Amino acid sequence: MLNDFLYYIDAKNSGIIAILINLVAALLLKLSLLQPSKIFRIINSCIITICLVFIIFLGSRTAILAFLTVSFYIFYPIVKSKYYFKVFTNLFLILFFFSVLFFIFFYKLQSTYGRAFVYKISWKLLRKNWISGVGHGKFNIHYNHAQASYFSNHSITDDVALRADDGYYALNEWMQIWIENGLFAFLLFTLLTALLVIISIKRIKRKYNFAELFILVVLIACLFSYPLHNYLIRNLFILCVVIVLVSFSVEKIRLKKRNFLFKVVVASLSVILIGITLATINDKHKIKTMESLIESGDANEALIFARSNWDRVSENYKFSGLYLKLLFDTHRLDEYLSFFEKNHFSNCNQRFHTMAGHSYNEVGDSLSAEKNFLIALYIAPYRLQSRKDLMDFYHQRGNIRKARFWANEIIVCPMKFYTDRGVYLKNKATAYLKAN
Repeated sequence: MLNDFLYYIDAKNSGIIAILINLVAALLLKLSLLQPSKIFRIINSCIITICLVFIIFLGSRTAILAFLTVSFYIFYPIVKSKYYFKVFTNLFLILFFFSVLFFIFFYKLQSTYGRAFVYKISWKLLRKNWISGVGHGKFNIHYNHAQASYFSNHSITDDVALRADDGYYALNEWMQIWIENGLFAFLLFTLLTALLVIISIKRIKRKYNFAELFILVVLIACLFSYPLHNYLIRNLFILCVVIVLVSFSVEKIRLKKRNFLFKVVVASLSVILIGITLATINDKHKIKTMESLIESGDANEALIFARSNWDRVSENYKFSGLYLKLLFDTHRLDEYLSFFEKNHFSNCNQRFHTMAGHSYNEVGDSLSAEKNFLIALYIAPYRLQSRKDLMDFYHQRGNIRKARFWANEIIVCPMKFYTDRGVYLKNKATAYLKAN
């Protein structure tokens, strides 16, 4: 039940879950100050405490920093004297600064190093495409191929390689917008951010500033995560941005006209966003239906279902990824390669390159097979199976020297996670070297 709920709100990642919990905690914290009832405040305090425990348990540094920021935003107007304003502000800045230092240098260091590597590869992409960008929604393929290019010239057994995996996000929304859409889009989003922050600061003493609170949480999350790639957060963010900008722009209009304009704009946008949200939920339901058909062994039914929803298969990267796997598993290799080549620009990861390598090998295109096997390995160098695929490929082609090389690579590569499968692959490689 819980897994289904998380699936439909697109929150299987612990960081996104923590941000959503943070939004609830911020809302309840603000309501606690507005509601005079002691019982309400006690209940709210208990729920907020539970939310914070969950955020800490999930280990989301971004959500913790966001909660610190909105707590300052909520409690700042309560402070009465100018002296305590300064003290409160300085304490917040010191706490925020040392929290950032602690999270960078002492907490979840492996995650910090992995994040630093993502920024390094993303920065290389940005330097090459800083004016026009790589194209909206195409970060995934360009990042993964840039990462593959990096590891083709660097060690694939060190700590950096063991942390690398499929890349989908730059872990900073401003950077990702710049990489995908170019300089103009970056400047536009930066200008919007500055405007929203300025308006939020001006309205810090307002009684009902829930939209500003939501915006601040999301903007803090945008610094270190990818909240705008969660459809629920993105749609609510758009609604809050419009509420803030429209209310700010019509402040000088007479009250009756102002209220009418505000209600019309917000109601119209709400209808549009609700429609988009329902369409997204419908897509996710179709994907789940297709997954259920595959799991139950009804491959032909799954293919019929996919082709009856062809517009979503070709446009939705999750749908197209599932369709690719289905084609490969049912040994429709020509169809797989045709669809992979046409849709590769929007869906790239280690698994699909591995399946492409096997498919090309089956149809006799050894050069393309070798290329895809290597790309698959360099996208996620910690995977022993990718080395095994190369060992088998070269052995099949009669190149025993290269097959032995990759067998040895299986043996010397540390296991990122100790698994029975990893032990099995290392034993197979050892047996291969003894036999050849």
